Amino acid sequence: MGNSEINLLNVVKSDQIKEITKDLTEVAIDTFFNDGILKDIPIVGTFFNLYNLSQNISNSFFTKKILKFLLELNSISNKERLNFIEQLDNENESAKIGEKLLIIINNLEDVDKATILGKLFKLAIEGKIEMQTFMRLSYMVDRAYLEDLKVLRDNEYVENIDNDIKHNLSQVGILNQTIKDNRDHEEYVYKTTGKRQFYPPKFEYKISDYGNIIKENS
Repeated sequence: MGNSEINLLNVVKSDQIKEITKDLTEVAIDTFFNDGILKDIPIVGTFFNLYNLSQNISNSFFTKKILKFLLELNSISNKERLNFIEQLDNENESAKIGEKLLIIINNLEDVDKATILGKLFKLAIEGKIEMQTFMRLSYMVDRAYLEDLKVLRDNEYVENIDNDIKHNLSQVGILNQTIKDNRDHEEYVYKTTGKRQFYPPKFEYKISDYGNIIKENS
């Protein structure tokens, strides 16, 4: 299968994306998929025909993820999407990125991650982040545990998050881990109390710039 056949951006630039609405719930997708109705929706039918998905997908999970990803793009004008992809074409990046997108979406273990990915790709189309940043963020979302992302989203302060979760998020670059040296505090205690006390170094976590973007779009 050539790059032109698996370039997801051929679908992204289609104005039929606007036909995907939030009414297309996961239950509806399951029902439509099982009944064969899903392929009658123009944008989905195009996708099936382009990528032969009806033969290669044994269940609706991948289709759900694709639709959830595309759903986040339907508020962007067709002109804006076309301009974005035209720029990628000029840089000879369109086919490569379209192929990578399919691979990334296929690897996601949860439909909700496809929604996050769609929101991040929308930022790229709108010029709010670079494509290189989007690809890095996609890698982080793919590797992170979804429930940990939800905990990060729902907590204003990193200090309120369980240490194991903070450690997991730091492993994918969403949090930065530093070691706090407490020697200055030891000297302060000694000067104020006259007693020498040992305060061992401890790990501290701060949300990274990439983590902030993911948090705002989770």
